[in-house]
Amino acid sequence: MVDTIYGGRIDNDVDKKLLDVYLHLFFNEAVETGKQPIYKDVKIQQLEELIQKLPNIDNPELYNLPMGIDKAILRIKAKELI
Repeated sequence: MVDTIYGGRIDNDVDKKLLDVYLHLFFNEAVETGKQPIYKDVKIQQLEELIQKLPNIDNPELYNLPMGIDKAILRIKAKELI
């Protein structure tokens, strides 16, 4: 399960055990059904609602990119299509 969810390769046994602990803590039936909070009083339904409110497109400033970079990328992709 660790390799499937993480999607990468962990070559340190301690890191793999730690990831396994976190996965069992957050990916279990009690959390998924809302019987156990993910953190303190935060239930999975609240996180799902929050995720739905997130914008579909990230603001370039999040990645320290200039504000016009998204338009430049769209121009490059348009040229690739043509």
